[in-house]
Amino acid sequence: MNIVCVDGVYIGKAKHLGQGLTRDIDKRPVANRLWLWLPLEGLGA
Repeated sequence: MNIVCVDGVYIGKAKHLGQGLTRDIDKRPVANRLWLWLPLEGLGA
């Protein structure tokens, strides 16, 4: 669960930075990123 929290913070920052989002896509599969992103969006993170 700690990893999910860290990813949530990282993705949150990446959404604002834009460049971070591109790096996130490069590091992990797009499907996996979206799978994490959807629950985070639902939580309003």
